[in-house]
Amino acid sequence: MRKTIRQFFISRKIKSNSSLNRIQKLNHNRAIILFHVEHTNFKQLKQSFKKYFVDSKNFKLHLIGFGSEKSIAVLREKSTENLQFISPKDFNLLANLKTESLQKCLNQPYHFCFNFYPSNVSYLQLINSMISAHFNIGVTEGYPNKFSVSVPESEPDQFFKEVSNYISKITYV
Repeated sequence: MRKTIRQFFISRKIKSNSSLNRIQKLNHNRAIILFHVEHTNFKQLKQSFKKYFVDSKNFKLHLIGFGSEKSIAVLREKSTENLQFISPKDFNLLANLKTESLQKCLNQPYHFCFNFYPSNVSYLQLINSMISAHFNIGVTEGYPNKFSVSVPESEPDQFFKEVSNYISKITYV
């Protein structure tokens, strides 16, 4: 029952957030990567981003990994300044974040938001709907991605190679 109620509020918040236009003028180059820890290695994501984005040295990169408490318990110990892990326990029944540091991270504007997770992960969809980014790119089609690349979540190198190729040809605001 709790799960059904929480899922209702997650869906409702995603719809509500999608109607907001939160894109602000950017003063800093920031990029954020949302990923599912059970499908993707965060070190590989970070390396692939740096490898294929020529301007990556100018970007402050944040990574947010989602998974079950069990799957992220070991990874939490390896957490660094720009890497955060969340689980369903980080949300209350009404789908509000309990983690203040994550909320602070989400309140910042970003140039890019890379969505590297399966489309059926509602918690990551909710977090994604809270992010103000000029350009959302993901491995799945549909909101909030403005652009999608069809590659498996297990191949971040191929994803960032494709994305960097397209980004270099697209002018974004």
